[in-house]
Amino acid sequence: MRSGIAVTVLWLAGGIATMMFFSDRPSWPKPNEWGDIFAGLFAPVAFFWLVLGYLQQGKELQLNTRALQLQVAELQASVEQQRALVEVSRQQVVATLKEYDRALAQEAAAALPRFVMRISGRERAAGDRMSYEFTLSNEGETATNVVITIWPAPPIGHESRFASMRIRSDKAFPAAFEDDLTEGTIFNVAYTDVRSVERSHRFVAVRNSEGVGPYPMRIEDEPSPI
Repeated sequence: MRSGIAVTVLWLAGGIATMMFFSDRPSWPKPNEWGDIFAGLFAPVAFFWLVLGYLQQGKELQLNTRALQLQVAELQASVEQQRALVEVSRQQVVATLKEYDRALAQEAAAALPRFVMRISGRERAAGDRMSYEFTLSNEGETATNVVITIWPAPPIGHESRFASMRIRSDKAFPAAFEDDLTEGTIFNVAYTDVRSVERSHRFVAVRNSEGVGPYPMRIEDEPSPI
């Protein structure tokens, strides 16, 4: 801008000096000649400022474009930061929910009884029947309304009931089977936990191939379905 003013001043000064140099002409310029003189003096100045304004506008557009690019870069960086913060927050929420679920699961597990069933007696009964005594032990929380159901149902002892089983308590119940206890016999233990939720636990008779105990069969937890 300063260079444009300087060029304009020099141009006008040169034009005025030229006019003064030729001012000793015998005749005064006519009006139309004055128009030609001023047109020749100011037209280049106007064109010069037109070109200078165009160049200045282009420079300003470049500066504006650069500023917009910087703003876009800052916005992109801000978006990335916000995205990272959101991801961190999401991970924290997921971790908190997992911890909460784990605490609930632990609390629920602590409120459950832990049943263990074993064969505590076996003898031949009348005819071909084999009489068994089973013992159900509770190593967890108290259970009430305990109902033990055997399937397939034996002739004797198909169902046994106990009002409650406290922690570290044992309950014995009998059952007699035709010929003998068979592998795959199901023992279903239905009960109500300390939260008044009705639940069940299943055991199954398996062949005692490992020689654990004196009986040909033993009672194990039924495998959970996959």
